[in-house]
Amino acid sequence: MEMAPSTKPAMLDLSFVRRGAETRIDRRRFRWPFVLTRSFVLDGDPGHLRSVILQSSSGAMHGDDRLSQRIMVGEAAAAHVATQGATSVHRAGPGLGSVERIELQVAPEGYLEFLPDPRILFPGAALTQRLDLSLAEGGAAIVSDSFTLHQPSGVAPAPVRYRSDITLRRPGGRPLAIDRQVLPDLPPTQRCHAGVYVLWPGAQAGAASLAADLSRAFEGIGGLYGAASPLPHELGLGVRLVADAAPALRAGLDQVWQTGRKAVLGHGPGHSRTRDSLPG
Repeated sequence: MEMAPSTKPAMLDLSFVRRGAETRIDRRRFRWPFVLTRSFVLDGDPGHLRSVILQSSSGAMHGDDRLSQRIMVGEAAAAHVATQGATSVHRAGPGLGSVERIELQVAPEGYLEFLPDPRILFPGAALTQRLDLSLAEGGAAIVSDSFTLHQPSGVAPAPVRYRSDITLRRPGGRPLAIDRQVLPDLPPTQRCHAGVYVLWPGAQAGAASLAADLSRAFEGIGGLYGAASPLPHELGLGVRLVADAAPALRAGLDQVWQTGRKAVLGHGPGHSRTRDSLPG
């Protein structure tokens, strides 16, 4: 089943479709600051799971940036979308702030891993992000949203404005789950935060057990607080991670990714993907 693109413009617009035993990109449009090179299949991954690494020619987000992404996965197609590294969000002037809109669509039997590296919020940064995931019945996805607070040595603390709204819905339907993160005027002492959503058909049969397994696994990661719980409407799992330092957050994110893929596809990922871009 082909998926009709939204009429709203997007600076990055990707569509994945199934062609025989493979997933192919049938729409590939991007403009500054997004850069896209060739897609590939990682060693150890299913043959139909196509990977893409998004890059940025600017390398950072600035006070007046307005960014938009649209990623669509067709029926029985599978895509893994990551970034080349964490993205810095720099100080915004009075009345300014970066805005990012991300639209994800997954068709029946489709599968999407959307795992961008965290945003690094510098003192005085301002970022508003909205991610909307439309997941058809029979589709599956693992989606992460994360940020770290960066305090350069010798720089006085400054307020950070951050708001992220994650909406999960069926195509054309009302929201089934909304998750919102808003930083208070005084940023928390824990520097690293993430929300991860593991969604798959028939989740009600194993969501509670998988949530308990993940929560126990987080206890073995030093410096990390993590908890998983079933989402409403039998969508899957929601996971919250909080850490004092980036390595602990990275370990928690990888734990969710590996456990989630095993639950959805039957086996975890290989060792081809690294997450070495987070600051220490």
